[in-house]
Amino acid sequence: MASSVVPQPLVAELSWKTPPGDEVLQQLHAGLLSKLPDLQSLVILVSAKGKQRSYPAGQDFVDEVLQMKGRSVKYRQPFGQFSNPNPHIAVATAEWLGDVLQHFAEPTDLLELYCGCGSHTVALAPFFRQVLAVEINRHLVDAAQHNVALNGLSNVTVLRAPSEDFCRRVLRTRGYELRGAAAKAVGAEETLALSFRCTVVDPPRAGLDPVTLEAVSGYEHLLYVSCNPLALKSNLEVLLKSHELCRMVLLDHFPCSAHVEMAVHLKKKS
Repeated sequence: MASSVVPQPLVAELSWKTPPGDEVLQQLHAGLLSKLPDLQSLVILVSAKGKQRSYPAGQDFVDEVLQMKGRSVKYRQPFGQFSNPNPHIAVATAEWLGDVLQHFAEPTDLLELYCGCGSHTVALAPFFRQVLAVEINRHLVDAAQHNVALNGLSNVTVLRAPSEDFCRRVLRTRGYELRGAAAKAVGAEETLALSFRCTVVDPPRAGLDPVTLEAVSGYEHLLYVSCNPLALKSNLEVLLKSHELCRMVLLDHFPCSAHVEMAVHLKKKS
């Protein structure tokens, strides 16, 4: 089956100087629907004076279903948080990463840093024995946990922690032990030792901080998704001392603009 994007509701995101009342939003919502008769559903997201709300009330998120080589992957993207804006390129990114991973000789555990709402997590989980996904933003952690459950994944643990602090703990061992409820949630009894040969990172525009950069340089395989090619170039000057560049792809999330993403696969030198 070809990869595709299931039709989604139209989302109108608006900024106001003063918060609009319910009557204004109701009239706007009805007016837009009347002008777009073929539209199945419409959500209005409003930002005003630092506050955010949605109309209809309570729908401060967007649900997506992406078809990736015959597999339906479901996502909930929370309003006001980071998300991939272009679902077609999100599919292309996940499939590129999956194509890299399917050539791995044997299953391993994955450490994912900056996991966000789980965009890569839920797409890549079937390639690994266990996945430990790390994110600092509590709203995105909640969304990632929701998306893991939504996709029926039983091999993923989402952990809230700053990447730098977390990497200080796993820097030497390249492993992590799930205990108690976290271990039972993925089918273990009391503890489960994770051993990472592969890490996926999707950092903010600044790139990897020095501690995280040192940590990931110890992994056999590194998949780096970058929203800032200049930051990626700077990080590669360090990483290419320990790794060789195997594959690279340009991902045009924002057509007709100067902004592009890139992804690279690095493998540790023999």
